This record gives sequence, structure tokens and C-alpha cells, in this order.
Amino acid sequence: MSPLSKIQPRVRQTRDRAATEARLVAAVGQVISDDGFEALGTRTVARRAGVDHMLINRYFGSLDGLFQAYADSSEFWPTVEELTDNGAIEHLPLSERCARILINLAVAIKARPMMTELMSAETRQSNELTRRMMERRQDSTAEIARLYFADLGQTRDGVDGQDLLLVLSAAIHYLAIRSRRPHMGFGGMGLESPEQVARLSAVINSVCGMLEPAPTDIAKAAAAVEPGQ
Repeated sequence: MSPLSKIQPRVRQTRDRAATEARLVAAVGQVISDDGFEALGTRTVARRAGVDHMLINRYFGSLDGLFQAYADSSEFWPTVEELTDNGAIEHLPLSERCARILINLAVAIKARPMMTELMSAETRQSNELTRRMMERRQDSTAEIARLYFADLGQTRDGVDGQDLLLVLSAAIHYLAIRSRRPHMGFGGMGLESPEQVARLSAVINSVCGMLEPAPTDIAKAAAAVEPGQ
């Protein structure tokens, strides 16, 4: 037997394992989206992936290990690059940066039905997936704040800018959870249709506009600076 003939089966086995792992990871999101968070289980996920349930323990150590692998995928939570238009927001005015981040978050959640299921489940119970969602959300928020919002201060009315963004983000999460079922928005607001997303975007743009200093404030600041300073 040639050395090459010994290597080929190993390569095939590696490829087969990688493909099976990918199917299992994808199956987690499919089960959440189609059947709900409570339907998650070793046999349910394996059946959706079309493989033996024993492979979950063999490849991931446990169901929680599979959940961790799923939580590391971009399908689980939008990346910083996705939320910031690959960094293109960097040169926008503060109010537009804030609005763009929040609108991108709403669009990203709308594109990931399983996220709304997990956000709803997060209010009722805690497991590896809900904990990882909280961690990813906190890490993403901290990184975006560090990279793009060093100049975030207060609104013209003295409201803390970070508090404003957190409230708007919470509103998006709530509307997303309400929109899990048809016609279950909030007073006509939601994420179900492009029209609803457009209305939400208009509100976000308007509220984030409060983060820009008013023209009168700029004039007063300019007048307070003596020539030559």
C-alpha cells in the first residue's frame, strides 16, 4: 500500500467530520427557528441534521458543547462588522453613527428568526445558549463603544447618550420578540414588514438626532471663545 493511499482515507474522514459538524451546528438554528427554543434536544437536533445523535457527544462532548459551537457562528449574533457597515460608519456624525448601528441591529435580528426565539427564551430561563447570547451582546456593545463612540456624551437635554442607546436597543429587542408571531407588533410597530422597519428607522433617526448639539449651543460656544485662543 502506497503512502498516498493511507493518507486519502484520513483526509476523507476529516472532511466528513467537518461536514457533519457543520450540519449539526446549522441544525441548532433550524430547530430554534422552526420549532422553538423548548424543542432543542440531542435527538431533535441530530434528526434535523440527518445524523446519529451519538455524534453530538463524539464531536462536541455534549449538547452544551454543540451550543457553544453554534454560539460562535455569525448566524447566532451579528458581527461588529455587520453592525458598523464594515467600519464605514466611522466618519459619520455622531447621531448618524448611533442611528446606523441601531437600524442595522433591527435588520440583523429580522434576518435571524432564531434570535427572536432566543431573546424570548432569555426572559424565562438560562442555559448555555442564552448565557452566550448575553455575553456576545455585551462584548459586541463594548467593542462598538470603544471603536466608534468615544465622543458619546449627553443629549441637548442632558440625558446620558449611553442610556438613550440602551433604551432604543431594548425597544428593538422587545419589538423583535413581539414580531415572532404574525400581527403581534406593538401599536402597529414591529419588524414584520419593510414598512414597519422603515417607520422604526425614522423614529431612531429622530431620537438619535438629539445627540447632536443644537445650533444655538454651537453659536454660544463659538461666541465664548475669544479671538486668538
